[in-house]
Amino acid sequence: LIQRILMGFFLGTLYFTTTDKTSTKTGKLNINAALFFLVCEYTYPSVFGILAYLPSEYALFRREYHDGLYGVSAYYLAKVLALLPIFTIDGFHVILALTIGVLIEQSSTAFGFMLSAISPSFTIAISIAGPLLTIFSLTGGLYANIGQLPGYINWLQYISWFR
Repeated sequence: LIQRILMGFFLGTLYFTTTDKTSTKTGKLNINAALFFLVCEYTYPSVFGILAYLPSEYALFRREYHDGLYGVSAYYLAKVLALLPIFTIDGFHVILALTIGVLIEQSSTAFGFMLSAISPSFTIAISIAGPLLTIFSLTGGLYANIGQLPGYINWLQYISWFR
């Protein structure tokens, strides 16, 4: 909690006057950087939280699935709904930002579920997640101009939620 509060104060002071300078190129780059950081802050805790959490439940899920108690879709939907935060804040822009945040978190949570499902262990899932998240963030548009990406890499921008 203290780490989040300190990081919030730091980012608040870093981007405090950014909206006053949106007409300049530097101001626009600062807005892009702030939005990219926001996407990263939604993504990484969700992915790595699922990667750490799901393998501990996998044996129980597999046993209950094979016993016919419920299907994969019911398990996934129940987990998503249980992890979905509920927001009760007024204001269109706040709700829009929170909706985008929820969509980003759901994308990254689904990515974490996918990696957990295809990986036999936590260490393998972590070793796969890092490079894939780096590739998605690099092809998201902040670090590389997506108009200049080579054709064999260009398609990655369409599956990256960092864009």
